[in-house]
This record gives sequence, structure tokens and C-alpha cells, in this order.
Amino acid sequence: MTDDRRSRDQRGVRPDSHPCPEQVAHGDGPRFEARSPLLTTTRRTFLVAAGAAVLAARWLPFAAIPAQAAERVTWEDAMKALIGEVVPAPGRIALQMPEQDVGGEMVPFTVSVDSRMLESDYVKSVHVFATDNPRPEVASFFFSPLAGRAAASSRMRLVTTQEVVAVAEMSDGSVFLGRRRVVILPAVAQAGFN
Repeated sequence: MTDDRRSRDQRGVRPDSHPCPEQVAHGDGPRFEARSPLLTTTRRTFLVAAGAAVLAARWLPFAAIPAQAAERVTWEDAMKALIGEVVPAPGRIALQMPEQDVGGEMVPFTVSVDSRMLESDYVKSVHVFATDNPRPEVASFFFSPLAGRAAASSRMRLVTTQEVVAVAEMSDGSVFLGRRRVVILPAVAQAGFN
């Protein structure tokens, strides 16, 4: 490389560039500042990027769905995954919820278990399930004897009228179950009562 060409490259002048009209009028010649590689895009680079974006937009939603999502998980299967094959007995657990809700977007609930919360007898966990939601697991709450009381409150979304089930695991291995049916009214029913 000649000294003249090297000096032009070091100054940021592209040797193969053409002069712009302003430079020709002032007699400066072909001087351009070096551009950032991020700002220079060739047609090939643009087409490759556009094609990749189209493919990603087309196939990404399908790739995010796991293979077993095609088969719907029931609340019984979800419960067995958490507590095993133990058959829950009714009683000792109270599930407080409204009997009906408009839209089902944020349905409040409180779950409590009748327990003295001693070292020898306490509630280890409470699991809440919505029987007709696409994902039946709503919440899991974990307790220790230091809690003093086994109770928790939260909100859930319910897709349709369904039963909500709460399952309590005790420290001795026993399991208790409570149920509550909630009627979900269409959101348009609210507009008529304003």
C-alpha cells in the first residue's frame, strides 16, 4: 500500500468513494468520514435479516408450545403430581369465595385449615386448583408451625363457571380437600345494572 493511500485511509477517507456535489463545488475532492459498520447495510444483509424475522415470527409461537400441551392436564392429574397417590378426605379445610363473579378476571379467595399448628400436627401446604381452567394449578401456600395459623388469601382468574378445589397436606401425611362452586357471569351483564 502506498503512503498516499495509507494516509487517506487513516484520515477516514474512503479511496473508492465518489465526491458529493458540495465537495466538487468547493474543490475539496472525495472526502468522506468513515461510517459505522452498524449503519452500513447492504441489500443482502437486509434481505437475510428480513427473511429471518419473517421465519421467526411464523414459527416462534409454535416452538414455544411444549409437545404435551396438546393434551389438556386435568386438575386431578395436577393434584397427583403435587401430593402423590394419597386420597384426600373431606373436611378441615374452608374455602371462602363469592358464589358468583362478573367476568371472572379477579376472583378473591381465602383458604384456611383447621389446625392447632403444633410441631406434632401442622399444615405443610395448601394447593388451590380451578377445575375448568386451561392450567388448573392456581396457587400453592406453604406453612410451618411458626405460622400460628394456616390461612392465605389471594385472587384468581376463572375462565368459566366451575368448581374451585383446595387440598391441604398435613405434617402426618394426611390430606384434606374442600370445594366451592363459582358462577361466572358474562361481563355484559354488569352494564345493565349501572
